[in-house]
Amino acid sequence: VKSETPELQVGEWDQLLQNKAKSKFEHNVLPNYLNSCRWFGGKSRVIQNISVVNKVDIPVDKIPSTLITIEVSYNDGLPEVYQLPLGFVSPKLEEEYKEIPNKGIIAKLKLGEEEGYLFDAVYSESFRNVLFRNIKKGQKLKSGRANMVFYHSDNKFEKTNEVHSKILNAEQSNTSLIFDNKYFLKLYRKLDNTINPDLEITRYLTEKTDYKNSPRFVGAIEYKPDAKNTIVLGMMQDLIPNQGDAWDYTKDTLNRFFDRVLTMPKEKEFEPVEHTLKPHSYQDLSENMKELLGMIFPERIFLLGQRTAEMHKALASNPQEKDFEPEPFSLHYQRSLFSSLQSLTRNAFQNLQKSIKTLPEHIREEAQEVLDMKAEVLKTFKKVYDHKIPIMKIRTHGDYHLGQVLWTGKDFVIIDFEGEPARSFSERRLKRSPLRDVAGMVRSFHYAAYSSILESELDDHNKEGELDNWADNWYYVTTKIFLQGYYEHVGENDFIPPDEEDTEILMQIFLLEKAIYEMNYELNNRPDWVLIPLRGIKSCIKH
Repeated sequence: VKSETPELQVGEWDQLLQNKAKSKFEHNVLPNYLNSCRWFGGKSRVIQNISVVNKVDIPVDKIPSTLITIEVSYNDGLPEVYQLPLGFVSPKLEEEYKEIPNKGIIAKLKLGEEEGYLFDAVYSESFRNVLFRNIKKGQKLKSGRANMVFYHSDNKFEKTNEVHSKILNAEQSNTSLIFDNKYFLKLYRKLDNTINPDLEITRYLTEKTDYKNSPRFVGAIEYKPDAKNTIVLGMMQDLIPNQGDAWDYTKDTLNRFFDRVLTMPKEKEFEPVEHTLKPHSYQDLSENMKELLGMIFPERIFLLGQRTAEMHKALASNPQEKDFEPEPFSLHYQRSLFSSLQSLTRNAFQNLQKSIKTLPEHIREEAQEVLDMKAEVLKTFKKVYDHKIPIMKIRTHGDYHLGQVLWTGKDFVIIDFEGEPARSFSERRLKRSPLRDVAGMVRSFHYAAYSSILESELDDHNKEGELDNWADNWYYVTTKIFLQGYYEHVGENDFIPPDEEDTEILMQIFLLEKAIYEMNYELNNRPDWVLIPLRGIKSCIKH
């Protein structure tokens, strides 16, 4: 254990969150612990204050445990609320004690005469299994006026008395628990008073549609601080056996593609692919391109387009459900969309201007090119309201890319309907054009192609060859086949413009929006990668 682990001392478990002990926990223990957690979203902000707002004791056989919600306020912007399950374990419970990893230890705790650790209770199997059993039983726990409610859907649980669970190590904004390799419980760390769109959409697709390519909703844990409010703490769904996500699958096929390119006979000429977003079938590709891509990957990308279209049709299929009722894409909405695109551009371009001097030299030139395109970017965005586009807005995935799709070996399963992490829940629940999801996936193809040639082995080849051009070829061909699968299966629907030109305008605008958002993100997080969105912006403007 780290030597600087803070220490707390109380007579009994109940006193941990009272008076002086509570204040010490909030001020001396929580700030450092939160900053060490991957799921804590406030790392780049200055914390003003942390307070424990609610607690519910969760009876677990061997370890005292309580689930708390904490409010973190900052010196600017709105406060955030997180959940943290707490447990106490002493060396006497050897099995449990050994189970707790360093990153789960919050403080050393002396409870009466007993010394041990205060830790994040998700690392205890006893605690995890109590959550599972409570969902199965439909348990209700009271704490003052508040209730914690566990419930499950009508689908019957399999009869299991003994349950085994593990915590997934993936570093993400939630914590994922797996039970008996059948069920997947996602604990949402950051909480909101509005319903969580992940739970809402997963449940809707399970109970109100026959869509088969998303996980089935099984149950949930909710906290009701009073009669009016409900906070979703966790959602349980079927565990989907898979071979990894579509990002890894795509990167593998890209490596094979570039291997074939590099070993291609010299006399084969490079043939550029038309740089448009017109759908295109595999049959219409040149023989050389078919050879380089192989047959299987294009079939699967077509299938991904089909599954995406079916998801959008399912999300729009129950207009009688108030939260899923399509809404008109009005001129008023088009105008407000333009003003939000304007402010996105303003902020991102200011950031680019500010950072350009610190960028790696080979990127600086392209960054300057993009800076000089600002007027054209705004002119492109203006197309969004130069005439009425007669379509409907619907609920969408909201953060759609290759990492949000599992590959089962036979088919794709779409997961994680939470929406963009940087937006509030109420914003994530707004209806939008589903072409934003389509554009998100297309940007993901661009990232896959370019990140492959920026990686070390290919980077050396790239300096002497034309891998950039081949990456472009792969990106455009893959996109055209994906769009073919999408448009063929979405059919004539009122959320797709009847006029092809309008569809192209929206796609161009959403791709450009996404690339500018990515540029801003990379400038703040991975400046070496900013080349990818810069090229994305250039390719949107040149069409």
